[in-house]
Amino acid sequence: MAYHQNREFDLDENREIDLNKEFDMTEKIISLERENDLLLRKVDKLEGTHRVELKAKEREIDQRKKMLQELDIRWKNHKDLVCLMKDRLAEDQVNQLLRKIDKLEAKHRIELEVKEREIRDLKQMLQAKEELLERRVNEVLTKFSKSQNKLENHENALCQMRIESELVGGSSGVNMDN
Repeated sequence: MAYHQNREFDLDENREIDLNKEFDMTEKIISLERENDLLLRKVDKLEGTHRVELKAKEREIDQRKKMLQELDIRWKNHKDLVCLMKDRLAEDQVNQLLRKIDKLEAKHRIELEVKEREIRDLKQMLQAKEELLERRVNEVLTKFSKSQNKLENHENALCQMRIESELVGGSSGVNMDN
């Protein structure tokens, strides 16, 4: 009986061990379920935090996109303004050059008119001098012609006188060639 009792005791002990094992397992399961719940809450909390951070980042990205668009618009406006200013500056420079050209043309036109007047005056003076010279030449030619005529007349008269004197002197024997 002692053996049987021992056996019964062993059975009770095994049962106690089994119950303890079951109790430990139940505790482990409960503990694991609690741990799982805690982890799920942590995951939910982290997901919530990440969602909030993600939305904040999305808002920041949207704000930066808007800022970039505004900067792009301002840059385009600035670029357009710079082009407009360049065009105006170029136009002003062209207008200044055209005004300078007009002034130079006017100055040269006046100088040309002055030179043309000087040339016209010089031509008139030259023409007057030519006319005067022609008159003087004609006067000289006329005087020369008159002098030549006088010389011829004198020569003729001398010749005539010689002839007459030879005719008269030939009879007298006077030689007039001396």
